[in-house]
Amino acid sequence: MRHHVILRVIAKLGIPFIVLFALYVQFHGDFGPGGGFQAGVIFGAAFILYALIFGLDNALKVAPMNLVITFIAVGLLVFAGVGVARQVSRLRRARRQFRRRTASRHPARRARSRDHGRRGHDRDLLHLRGPGPVAVEFLIGHYNYWIFIFLMMLGFYVVVARGNLVKKIIGLNIFQASVFLLYISIGKVLGGTAPIIIDGGGPVTYSNPLPHVLILTAIVVGVATTALGLSLVIRINEAYGTIEEDEINDMDQEP
Repeated sequence: MRHHVILRVIAKLGIPFIVLFALYVQFHGDFGPGGGFQAGVIFGAAFILYALIFGLDNALKVAPMNLVITFIAVGLLVFAGVGVARQVSRLRRARRQFRRRTASRHPARRARSRDHGRRGHDRDLLHLRGPGPVAVEFLIGHYNYWIFIFLMMLGFYVVVARGNLVKKIIGLNIFQASVFLLYISIGKVLGGTAPIIIDGGGPVTYSNPLPHVLILTAIVVGVATTALGLSLVIRINEAYGTIEEDEINDMDQEP
C-alpha cells in the first residue's frame, strides 16, 4: 500500500497509541473485564495493521520470526508454569489440612507428625501414608481441568506445527473447545441448580449462568469463524492449487 499515503500516515500516528493502550491493559487488566489477556489481542492488532499497511517484509524487520517463535514458546511455558504452580500450591494446602485433621483426631500422633515435618518428609506431595489419597482425589476430582489443558495444548500444537490449512482450522476448533470446557467448569457449582427463583422455596444453591451464556455466543462465533476459514481455504486452493503452507510460501517467493 505504498501509494496510500493517508493510510500510511494515519498508521504511523495510531500504532504507537495502540501499543501504549495495550501496555495499559496489560498492567491494569485486573480492573476490567477480560483481564490482561486483551493486551495480547491489542498488540497483535497493532502488528497486523503494520503488516497490512507497510508490508510483511517490513513487519518481519520489526519483529523477526525467530523473536516471535521465542515469545510464543516463553508465553506457553509461563502459562503452563503458572497452572502447575497453582496446582502444586493447592496440593500442599490439602496436605497441611489433612495433617491438621489427623492430628486433631489423634492427639497421640501429633508429636510424630511434628517430628515427621522436621525430618523434611513433608516435601513429598504424594506421600502414600496420608496426603497421597488426598492428592489423588484432588487430581481425579478436577479431571475436567486436565482435559482442558490437554485439549488446549493439542489444538495449539496442531495450529503451530501443521502446514495444512484444513488441519490448522481443526486445531483451532480443538483449542476453542478447550476454552468452552474451561468456562463451563468454572460456572458449575457442586450441588447447584439452574437460577430459577421459586416463591416460598428454601435456600437454594445456584450455578452461575453467565459462563454458559457466553459459551453459547462463543459457539456461534466459532462456527462462523470455521466457515470463514474454510471458505478462505477453498479460495486459496483455487488460486494456488494447494493448501500446504510451505508450498504457498514457495510460490509467493518465486519471481
